[in-house]
Amino acid sequence: MLVPRPRGAGFQSVESLPQGAIADGYLSENGDLTFTGGPSGGPPWVDTRTADGTYTPPRPIETAPKGWYYGAQPTVEPNGSITLTGRQGEDSSNVLSVTAPAGGPFGPPETIATHSRSFGGQIKIAHDARGDTLIAWNGGSASGTFQFGSLHTAYRPAGGHWGAPEQIPGDPFDRAQDFDLAMNARGDAVLEWNELGRTAMSYRSAGGDWEPATQAPQNEETLAWEPTMDPTLAIGPTGDAIVVYAAGTYRRCLEALDHPAGAGFQRAEPVLDQDGRNADLPKVAVGPHGNAIVGWWGNTDANHDPDPGAFWTASHQISALPANTPPSVTCFGAAGANGGVVHAASKGPAAVFYRLSRRARIELRVRRLRRSHYETLATLHRRGIKGGNRVVLPSGVARKLAAKGRYQLRIVAIDKSGRRSRPRTLTFKR
Repeated sequence: MLVPRPRGAGFQSVESLPQGAIADGYLSENGDLTFTGGPSGGPPWVDTRTADGTYTPPRPIETAPKGWYYGAQPTVEPNGSITLTGRQGEDSSNVLSVTAPAGGPFGPPETIATHSRSFGGQIKIAHDARGDTLIAWNGGSASGTFQFGSLHTAYRPAGGHWGAPEQIPGDPFDRAQDFDLAMNARGDAVLEWNELGRTAMSYRSAGGDWEPATQAPQNEETLAWEPTMDPTLAIGPTGDAIVVYAAGTYRRCLEALDHPAGAGFQRAEPVLDQDGRNADLPKVAVGPHGNAIVGWWGNTDANHDPDPGAFWTASHQISALPANTPPSVTCFGAAGANGGVVHAASKGPAAVFYRLSRRARIELRVRRLRRSHYETLATLHRRGIKGGNRVVLPSGVARKLAAKGRYQLRIVAIDKSGRRSRPRTLTFKR
C-alpha cells in the first residue's frame, strides 16, 4: 500500500500497489517513485508511479540473477535510465548492477565486486543531481556468523561504468557492522560506519577522493560503558556535513562531529548543553546554510526516574571550531558500588564517568545542597584522556555522601592554557 503526500499538501488516500513484494524504492526530485517487486516465484520487475499519480506498466528484469532483486536498490538518472544495484551469491559475496535506458529493457549484469562475503551483507547507495552514483558495502574473504567484512565503496559517473572498489584510507576497523552514506546534489558525500560500539567517518568532495578516516573519541579501556552507538549523518547542498551519535552508558548523551565545506572533521562536541537521561536513535538533516536539526528519542531530565521518554529536536550550526576552543565534557554520570547508574533518589555514587573531546585535566566538585546555599565537600583533580573516562571516588568522599540530603557533582575540563569547558552537573538525593 502507498499513502502519497504531494509537496505543499496533506496525505492523500491510500493506493494499492501492483501485486508483488516491494523490495526498495527511489523518489526523484520531481516526485516520481520507482520501486522493485515481483510475484512469488515470478520474474522481478520495476515500476514507476509518476508525480501525477499515474503508474507505468511494470518492466521485467529478465537479466537479474534469481532472488537478487529482494535486496537490490533502484536509482534513476536525469535521462530516465534506471539502475538496480544489489548483492548476490553465497554470503552475498557478489555486488552487481543492471541498467535499463529510458523506456528500454535491462541489459546484462555489471560486476562491481566479488569475494565480498558478509554476514547479513548490506549495501547503501547515494547519487547527485547529474546521476553520478556512489555505493558502499561491507565484505571480505571470511564467512560465518558476525563476519561482516570491511567497508568498500565504488563510484560510477552518469552514463558510465563502475570504477574499481576502494577502501577508506586509514580505516581503523577490520569490519563494518553498520554504515550509512549520503550525497548532495553537487556530488559531495559523507560516510560513517560502526563496529562494536566504535564509530568512524569520512568525507569526499565532489570529484575528489575519500579523506582519511576520522574516529569518534574512544578509549578502548572504557569501551564497555562508553560506546558510540546509532550514528547518523547528513550533508547540505553547499557541502556542510555532520555525523551525530549517541554515546555513553545507556546512551546518555549526543555528540556531533561537524565537517564544514572546505574543512576537515572538527572535534566531537556535545549537541546539548545538558545531558539527558537517554538519547536514542538520533536523526539529522542539514539546510542550505549549514543549519542542522537533530531529532532523537529520550528524556532531557537526567534526574527523572522513571523515564517517560519523548521525541525531541535541537538546532545546531555546522562550523569550524576556533583554535582556542576549550575541551568539552559529555556523558557525565555516576555509578554505584555495583556499577549501576545513579539517578535521583538513588544510592550514593562510588564512581563517576564522563567523555572528553580531547585530553585535559578535570576538576570534580562534590557539593551538598542546602536550602539557600551549598557546601563543598571535596574537590578532586584528575587527568583525563580523549574518549571515555572513569574516576573512583575516594572512600572518604563516599562516606561524606552517606548522610541523607541533596548532593551535586560538578565537573569542568581544563586544558593546558587554562581554558575551561562549560560545567556539567549531576544532582541526586539520599
